[in-house]
Formats: sequence, C-alpha cells, structure tokens
Amino acid sequence: MIINLNDSHQDHLSILFQLPPQVIQDFCKLATNYLTDGPNQKLYMSISRKLSLPSASNVQDSVEALVYFLLLATILNINEYDLYNTLYNMGFTQDDECKEIVYRFYTQEKYNLYRTLISEYITLLHFRRLEWRFEGVIATRCHLHQFQPKFTVRIHLENSDQQEKQIHLEIDTESVFSITKVLEEALSHAKSNQRKMSRRKQLSQGKSKDKS
Repeated sequence: MIINLNDSHQDHLSILFQLPPQVIQDFCKLATNYLTDGPNQKLYMSISRKLSLPSASNVQDSVEALVYFLLLATILNINEYDLYNTLYNMGFTQDDECKEIVYRFYTQEKYNLYRTLISEYITLLHFRRLEWRFEGVIATRCHLHQFQPKFTVRIHLENSDQQEKQIHLEIDTESVFSITKVLEEALSHAKSNQRKMSRRKQLSQGKSKDKS
C-alpha cells in the first residue's frame, strides 16, 4: 500500500530528500517534539540558518508534513516495505539508512502518533464518501511482475464544521481483499447482533401480551 500525499505536503517534505542521515534524524526528533509540545519557532529559526533555508516556516512546514505523513502511515498500519516504497515514490532516493531512520522513528513513536490521532485527528474527522478506480502498472525496472494491478482510492473526510479533507491512497489487490474480509466480518457481526436484538424484542412483546 502506497500513500499519496498532496503536492503541498510533498513539496514541504522535499527539503528532507537531500539531507544526510544525521539531519534527517534531527527532523524526526523535531517531529517528536511537535507531537508532544507543538511547534518551536526559536529552534526552527536556528535550524533554518544552519541549513541556509529562507525562514523558520520552511522548517515548520517540513516537520508538519513529516508528522502528517506518519499519522497516515499509523492509520493504515503500513509495514516497512510499503513505507520505503512510499518514500521512494516521493523522491526520497537516498540509501536505505535514511529510510531506516524514518521507519525506526515511525515504529518508536507509534504510541504518541496513536495518542495524537485519538485526541485530535479521529475525533475531528469522520468519513463522508469514497471514490476509487482500478489501474495497472506494466513491468518496469522497479517492478518485477509483468503486470501489477492496484486501486487508487480517494477518501473524503469531514469535520464538525463541514470542512472537507481528502486522502489519496494506492492499494494493491491483496490489501483490498484483506479490507473486504474485515468489513464483511464486521457487517456479519452487526447483522447477528441486530437479529438477536430483534428476537429479544419479539419475546418481550410476546410476554407482555400473555400477561395482558
């Protein structure tokens, strides 16, 4: 499963694409601080000067884009392989050490990421609608299989103020089957509970009639 960020988030993350491993690790620490304490303008200003960036807002935008990406990864519970592929598709073509730093941060900070989702993200956004289309990737140097089918999904979310947010995903067929299985099991469980409640209601009504 590959995460597709919008152009704005990808532009903000592009600053990280050419940085050495140690600096990427520093940005991961900034993301940790952002999750717990929010933005730190003084620190961002200092880092922007060291990296010769125009302003502190460039650093903050990159940190927020990294946090947003990892929140999506947490929602989807993506594995190491999918995270590496997602980073590569966004232009993160450094050696595996850099990607490993991001993945290690993702696994180590999952508790804080989940806590952020529970306190802010999930409670503010709810599902509105879903759009999808079926695509196929023909064999290239990056793909060993001759044909790789996938689904491109656009999820529309909405908050209490009716402001919409869109999430773009690429899902392989195996993930679609897995999601479908989970949804079917949940639907079956819901129907079973509904039948039990209906039977209890009928029995209760029958007992009331007998007493009358």
